Amino acid sequence: MQTIATVCMFLAGKVEETPRPLKDVILLSYEIIHKKDPAAVQRIKLKEVYEQQKELILLGERVVLVTLGFDLNVNHPYKPLVEAIKIFKVAQNALAQVAWNFVNDGLRTSLCLQFKPHHIAGGAIFLAAKFLKVKLPSDGEKVWWQEFDVTPWQLEGWSLD
Repeated sequence: MQTIATVCMFLAGKVEETPRPLKDVILLSYEIIHKKDPAAVQRIKLKEVYEQQKELILLGERVVLVTLGFDLNVNHPYKPLVEAIKIFKVAQNALAQVAWNFVNDGLRTSLCLQFKPHHIAGGAIFLAAKFLKVKLPSDGEKVWWQEFDVTPWQLEGWSLD
């Protein structure tokens, strides 16, 4: 499990265009995994221990890539968030900024595994409006939340979670 977690951190850096050298990922993850064993921090500095970890991580990387079908395309909620703010002509920069901050904070959780990107964007706008006590536009053919394929009840429920 720890090897796959290390592999996923290494791959995430590559996918998000913030790659870290494999050596740094190995050293840091080894240190975290063995934080209660100070001698382990020294062991990873031994060439044979490091090389063994490196081979394990590279093998794990291949396993994860094959398992995912080499599909590492990740859709983030930022695009639907920006599009919605433009569509609804929300003039308040504060609303856009707070919604953006909610998306940022949400990506540090398992939110992106639980919901689709456009649902996260809709939830962020909903929470930002609620937080700032701003009324979102509801005129026209579609009310704002329909743009995200969600209902007000879903948004309200998610905001309580």
